[in-house]
Amino acid sequence: MFKEKSKNGAGYELYSKRWLQYAKNGWKKENDLVLKIAPKGDLVIVEGKKQAVAETINHLTKMDAEAGLKTAVIASDENLSLYDADCKINIGSREHEESIAANLYEVLREMDEMGVQKMYSESFAGGGLGAAIMNRLLKAAGHHVIRV
Repeated sequence: MFKEKSKNGAGYELYSKRWLQYAKNGWKKENDLVLKIAPKGDLVIVEGKKQAVAETINHLTKMDAEAGLKTAVIASDENLSLYDADCKINIGSREHEESIAANLYEVLREMDEMGVQKMYSESFAGGGLGAAIMNRLLKAAGHHVIRV
């Protein structure tokens, strides 16, 4: 996570290289759309025990793929192999939450660039940085959470 000041002197907590770039160059109205949190496709957070989360996400991505939707899974390095989806995005390591925080916005933008229509993410628990990550994910998902 970076702490950086824009040209107007306001402080911003930045979680991605893109955010850092905009902070260094100054905030401009035309950048507002690029800096939004929510991806273009639908994002759903699935939380619960690791195996139940993996089974649920695998079932949902299979159903969505059969319906012709382009799907993806956002998962930690430790759990990536649990998923059967065609597109699996490694967001970082749970042991190093800074990597997840640093990759979050870039992962969401990558999904937009790939044209993903439906994406599923594991949840990230805990205090401190884990809570900040979940706050950003919840906003990106419009608070759409499945608890298993």
